[in-house]
Amino acid sequence: MKRRSWLLLALILVLSLAALGLLRRLKPEAPPNPTPAAVATAPLAPPAAAVPAKPRPKNVRIAGFTYEKNVAAPSQGLEFDINGSGFTPQFKDSISVDPGEREVSVEELRFVTPKRIHGTFRVSPRAPTKFVRPRVLIHGKPVLLAPEFFGVVRPGEVLQFSFVDVAADGRSAHFRIVTNLTQPELGKFRVESSTPGIVFSIEQSALPFFLTGSVKAGDAVPNGTYGLRVFLSTTTILSQDNVIRVVPPR
Repeated sequence: MKRRSWLLLALILVLSLAALGLLRRLKPEAPPNPTPAAVATAPLAPPAAAVPAKPRPKNVRIAGFTYEKNVAAPSQGLEFDINGSGFTPQFKDSISVDPGEREVSVEELRFVTPKRIHGTFRVSPRAPTKFVRPRVLIHGKPVLLAPEFFGVVRPGEVLQFSFVDVAADGRSAHFRIVTNLTQPELGKFRVESSTPGIVFSIEQSALPFFLTGSVKAGDAVPNGTYGLRVFLSTTTILSQDNVIRVVPPR
């Protein structure tokens, strides 16, 4: 009886070991970690070839840049000329103009003569009041910065107030204002000093953009520096400090 029990236990042990080996053979083995040499990588793209710069056309000279007028309002056009020599109809395609303000665009460039290329700026309705200075480019490279600015002035605003001369007595002067007014608005336009006794007078107008006049300091105004304000009706459209200087007679 004992011998039969030992044989039964031995048989159970053998069957268990056989089953365990079978399970191990059926269990999938994890793949080995790839070595760096086995990892595929995308080939690097070659560096982009440099685009050779186009040579500046021979016998071409850019000499100047002029405007039909030097002030424009939003939604207006402003014509200009590029002056020089050696221009051809084909060269017109190599030249461009950067207005210097994103709300101003170049509407067209047109060959006129070997010494002149004509163009037009178009001022956007959103353009701010400011001075703008364009530049001329050949094949995208700047070759000329316009010697003069042109101005953009929104309606009812002031681009510039400047004194053009001062009298020898040091107590009077003439001024010019660059603005954008209608004839009815001119009657609501005035300039005042920061101190009583300094009187501004508008004497001439070339609307919509230009006003000229004079300013005089009364005898009671002491020597010193003063400011000014420009009004359109009751609205202040320009304020400047320390721009009026009253000095002893020369």
